Amino acid sequence: MPKNTKTYLFVFLALLMWALFFPSNKIVLKEVGPWTLAGIRFLIPMPLILLFYSMEKKERPEKNGKEKSIRYLVLPEVLMLMGFAFFVVILPTISLNYGMQTTPSGLSSIIQGSGPIFGIIFASFFLKERLTGYQISGVVVAFIGSTFLITEGNLGFGGSTAGKLLVLLSAVSYAASGIFGKKLLMKFHPIEITFIAFLIGGPILVIIAFLLEDPFQLIGLEMKYWGHILFISIFPTCLAFICWYKAMKALPLSKLVIPVFLVPVMAVMFSFVFLGEVIGLFSLLTGGMVIAGVVVSQIGGLKGEKGLGK
Repeated sequence: MPKNTKTYLFVFLALLMWALFFPSNKIVLKEVGPWTLAGIRFLIPMPLILLFYSMEKKERPEKNGKEKSIRYLVLPEVLMLMGFAFFVVILPTISLNYGMQTTPSGLSSIIQGSGPIFGIIFASFFLKERLTGYQISGVVVAFIGSTFLITEGNLGFGGSTAGKLLVLLSAVSYAASGIFGKKLLMKFHPIEITFIAFLIGGPILVIIAFLLEDPFQLIGLEMKYWGHILFISIFPTCLAFICWYKAMKALPLSKLVIPVFLVPVMAVMFSFVFLGEVIGLFSLLTGGMVIAGVVVSQIGGLKGEKGLGK
């Protein structure tokens, strides 16, 4: 198989797994508590991620001095890893689980797809990255679309709106984790910090699950739900990341930006097929605004247009 074909296959598999996550997660949440599902989702794939990291470490050439082992952490780096674990594992997972209890899975994927606009805003404030005209325009369009999508044109905050806001919080949290992740990646291997994030976040989620829920409910769970749990834990949470990491090593970022926006499109389709969910015209139009705004902002960032501001 040609190298590029194999790489694009990795991209497609990652996007497919992420899209299938939303209806699968929705199905499990009907029977399993949000904290219990969050905890087990990050405990199951830990051995697999550790195995992959060990394999990658053997394949890599000797360290060039830029990467640092986690055995030599100093206090600021420990705190940064804890912050990364909170924003990439604990907060986004639990807020998404609670939000999806009242929000359709397809709609959840669109709302979470707005994450990059918050990443741009955070990078501007905390990393002093320049904003281009395209990025500013995209952020404005996506923000307006998100506002109408979440409130459905009504600025009241009912149960449905609260659920959508929790899904949005998940997207914001992932964006915030990028600030920690960017700094950590200057010193550590991506698989290494992912494993540590799982190691910190997974047990915390499990402990809270025992305090707030009854994780022993998993014992009598039907096999079909276990199938979804194993799928969520292994494929979108672990293997999709591995596929994406492989693609990132072989392709420039410009060729990976657009395919990401297929995730909400495919998630909406899968939600219709597996759950019978139908998104109304208003949600489709406002969701389209969100995706369009994010696309414009991301492409604008790659164009290297002259920045605005510092």
